Amino acid sequence: MLHRLIIQTVRGAKSFSSKKPKKYSKRSEEGLTILESLVGILVITLVLAASTPPILMAAATRVQNKRAEQAILIAQQEVDRVRLLVEQGDYRNDELPPPISGLTNPNRISDMFPPTSICSTTPCTPTQPSQAKRSEDENFIVQIFRDPGVSDPQIRDLSTPSQAQILAFRMGVRVYSKAAEPKLLSGQLMTDTAPLRVTDSIAQQTERPLAVLYADFARGRFNTFA
Repeated sequence: MLHRLIIQTVRGAKSFSSKKPKKYSKRSEEGLTILESLVGILVITLVLAASTPPILMAAATRVQNKRAEQAILIAQQEVDRVRLLVEQGDYRNDELPPPISGLTNPNRISDMFPPTSICSTTPCTPTQPSQAKRSEDENFIVQIFRDPGVSDPQIRDLSTPSQAQILAFRMGVRVYSKAAEPKLLSGQLMTDTAPLRVTDSIAQQTERPLAVLYADFARGRFNTFA
């Protein structure tokens, strides 16, 4: 019995010693292959290509909205300037926005043509409704105009006593981007406000105003209001 147990033990030891040790995989210690690297680069390139247009579009839209906000502020400043002038009462007719002309219905100032020229100096006071001026930072082009208005023969204009002072009128302001100057000089501008929407270009800003405001003013014979 003991002899048989010894024989089995020896055979088991020989069997164990005859087995080759397993080789551990070195895959985890190896770097990426050239093919895997190329695939990774391709994936990164595709991700960047897909994400770049939305980023550029968002940036362009943000810039457009910022310019529109600035244009509205400039238009409001023009209205406030004229309002203060009217409230003081001692203004001259030539200090008001230039009156429109050449329209079938002068009272529809929204039909006023877009500007076709720009003052050569900054600051300046346009003498014609078709003449625009540049903003103080010269990034915008401003067109101001008014209807013929209503006057009182008993109140004379300070600079031209032969004329009655304009007491009530409606004023319009259009603010264009500086980018619209080429089309302004070629007579290709439009009067409808450029729509604010998601965009990847400034195409609308080259032909349409960023802001348009209209305001009514009236001055009494003794009291001033607007």
